Amino acid sequence: RHTADTAVDVPDIVATTLEDAVMAHLDLYLQQVSDYDASSATTNHQKEYVQYRKANDPAKPMLKALYGAPYTDDLLEEVLFPSI
Repeated sequence: RHTADTAVDVPDIVATTLEDAVMAHLDLYLQQVSDYDASSATTNHQKEYVQYRKANDPAKPMLKALYGAPYTDDLLEEVLFPSI
């Protein structure tokens, strides 16, 4: 038996086992995607991370030097790291 993108002979037992494993993984992934609820995905950790990034963005000093503090603060607050 040949795989789709190579001309290497693959024993049927290996191909079947691999195909079963890939399909089981795909089924589990699709189930998780269908169960995903975006409204409950936002956690305190995400909010803390966004706050941290606003305060500690590595480009903040450069942006302040180029565009001034008010513009930089608005950019970080409203565009790059809006509140969750």
